[in-house]
Amino acid sequence: QVSPELATLKARSYFIVACLTNAQEVLPHWVAELLRLIVALRTTDASGRPSAQNIYVSVYESGSKDNTHEYLDYLQSYLTSLGVRHTVVYGKLLRRNQNSIDFLAKERNIAMEPLLKSDKIYDNVLWLNDVYYCAEGALQMAYYALPVHSGGLGADAVCGMDYVKYSRMKGRNKGCLFYDVWAARDITGTPFSNRAPYILNNDEEEFESNRPFSVFSCWGGMAMFAADLFQVQELVFRRNRG
Repeated sequence: QVSPELATLKARSYFIVACLTNAQEVLPHWVAELLRLIVALRTTDASGRPSAQNIYVSVYESGSKDNTHEYLDYLQSYLTSLGVRHTVVYGKLLRRNQNSIDFLAKERNIAMEPLLKSDKIYDNVLWLNDVYYCAEGALQMAYYALPVHSGGLGADAVCGMDYVKYSRMKGRNKGCLFYDVWAARDITGTPFSNRAPYILNNDEEEFESNRPFSVFSCWGGMAMFAADLFQVQELVFRRNRG
């Protein structure tokens, strides 16, 4: 038996996607949590057997010089055993002197190709960075991403907050800092801070209470989007126009 909340999540469909390069440090944990997430979200077929037909995994890898390929080979074998449709591409894109946002946009658009070519209409797209995440956190985001009538926020995008630990920087102990200050903006457009208080407005109260709050933009270690943004409205990743 499952909770009503989890049963609601199982009834939806998910396109899970990532771009990975030189990620061997996090991949043992990353793969294990992805498998836990899949087992939690998969549904059952007409005979009552577990089925992962509501999930697709797409990974684009390029330029790795460590054991990332090996871990992704293991991932593919696990996904196959679970009956998860998937695409893992070992690409050849190299950044060199290219603008980082242009490069990331190209990688992400390649990783999204199976979704754009799919006849199946998905409910959500979950982007996973090369971070230490947990399946429970992804499930929490998925619940927040539900329509309002299903108990969620009805948001087009829901993001996690990712942190990085700096043991020492310039002779000082920096501790654990919020990482993605480049993309994260509060609802007024003001950048987040590395240190608490991260949001310099009333949303800090929601953050401290572990409640979701509205922002102008975000990405974080995980980001979940409404899939129709890509499949219906045909949005793609690109560099800013400014």
